[in-house]
Amino acid sequence: MLQPGGVLMVTTFLMDKGRLSNGLSFPYKNNEHYFYDNTLPEVAVGYELEFLRKESAKNGLKLYKTLWGSWRHSDDIICFSGFPQDILLFVKE
Repeated sequence: MLQPGGVLMVTTFLMDKGRLSNGLSFPYKNNEHYFYDNTLPEVAVGYELEFLRKESAKNGLKLYKTLWGSWRHSDDIICFSGFPQDILLFVKE
């Protein structure tokens, strides 16, 4: 129900810059889903960016911007948002 030109914000854990961190890791995988805890997968789920890009495109959404979160605790990844999860902004075409 997003109008053309509207922006959708999604927060998730992206696996593209690593699945492991000091505090939160995603050692389990099932299809396109990465899990923190295999017995309670809904606790934290991660995805690869390309999977989310393809699935969103099926609904007329184009990836506009990716902001990397701080959950990895890595000096190599700059987190501008100060938010733990990764943030994706999609625009409705």
